[in-house]
Amino acid sequence: VAALAAHAVAQGAEILKARAKGFKIANGKLVSVITDTGEIAVEAAVIAAGARSNTLAASIGARLPLENERG
Repeated sequence: VAALAAHAVAQGAEILKARAKGFKIANGKLVSVITDTGEIAVEAAVIAAGARSNTLAASIGARLPLENERG
């Protein structure tokens, strides 16, 4: 994971540590991610929240074919 993060940063990505709470959509376009530390303006976002991915996707009307398993 560290190598992947380092590569992303080398390509211009910025890594922020925050918990996504939802999204702000304007005129049918994603404009920001709402987090526990405030709103972050974005042009695109990746939902990689594990078990919470379906809940976040559903908040913008998207459905992810994802099943959760533990153990």
